[in-house]
Amino acid sequence: MLMVLQWQNKHDTLAAIHERWLAFVYACLELRLASVATKTPALATALTEQLSSLSEPVIESILLAPECTFRLLPRRPATENDAAEYLRKAILVERIRAGNMMPVEEELCSARGDFVVYINGQCVQTPRVAGLWLDVGSRQSRYLDISGQRFEIDEAREPFAVEELELVLERVRKACVGISAVSPYMLSFVTLFTKVLILQPDPKEPFSSGSNGYFVGRSVISNPHIPTVDEADIADAIVHEAIHSLLYMQEDLEPWVMDEEMYDPTPRIRSPWTGNPLPIRPFLQACFVWYGLTHFWSQAFEVFPERRVRSLLARSSTGFVGPKLIGEIGEWEKRVDPSVRQVIDAMQDQIKTALMEIL
Repeated sequence: MLMVLQWQNKHDTLAAIHERWLAFVYACLELRLASVATKTPALATALTEQLSSLSEPVIESILLAPECTFRLLPRRPATENDAAEYLRKAILVERIRAGNMMPVEEELCSARGDFVVYINGQCVQTPRVAGLWLDVGSRQSRYLDISGQRFEIDEAREPFAVEELELVLERVRKACVGISAVSPYMLSFVTLFTKVLILQPDPKEPFSSGSNGYFVGRSVISNPHIPTVDEADIADAIVHEAIHSLLYMQEDLEPWVMDEEMYDPTPRIRSPWTGNPLPIRPFLQACFVWYGLTHFWSQAFEVFPERRVRSLLARSSTGFVGPKLIGEIGEWEKRVDPSVRQVIDAMQDQIKTALMEIL
């Protein structure tokens, strides 16, 4: 993982993790369908047949969608009925997208939120930008609780105005051009591990980005249209959340911690990067994310404005210059996989050594 997050060479590690993730999701689907079959065999049969009627890329676009994996994977609070109903609707939307028009009783969207079907029969598709699936106005994005405190808010947010959306899409495009220019492997990494990029206005809050381990691959950027935001901010957010997606996948496949108590969401450590209180596992992830961002921005001086690069590089590297990171978790240290602890130590040592030459 150390070499992967330095962005200098293409690594088979990324493809291997993604292939294992896909196989894991398929296995979870089979378990869900088998469980549904014990109670409502006709429904399980219908879902299996409907999925089989779709092309492999379309099936994968559904199954790898964060809203879908939330309903299929373990350690998620979704029920069998919820999973079955979500699959039914996602399949229906893909059939409509393919030209098989049929009436719907409610507003529906594709699993990744890029295609919306309205009750009046109107369909709206958000184009991809640089290979990224975008959700700018589906119901699941408008009701998403950006703060992460709940799954949904009570009232939907208003969508972007037309001119705001045009500005946002152009900023995302320019950010992706910059990402690709920094490293030839970065954009392919971002598009592989970002399963959907949700872009939303939120008048009461500042610019921010976020992701959630329940919804693997879902990157959320709030207020990308405001005047104080530029392409460097967007690029930083996209890379930041894509790294989280990689780590969520890897951790679901190979747990980093030794017991269930380590999944407790209670904040226990103050982040040396942001000052925010973090639970143990998010703190461990943060070490990897900021390491990847430090390497990204250290290679970006010829792509983005120097002033912005220095600012973002200073922010991403600041947590590495203090006390030993793994020591911050105190008594919990022994419950973390030894290989994870060793890599975090190595990352910190490397950044400390390199900073003298960069800043």
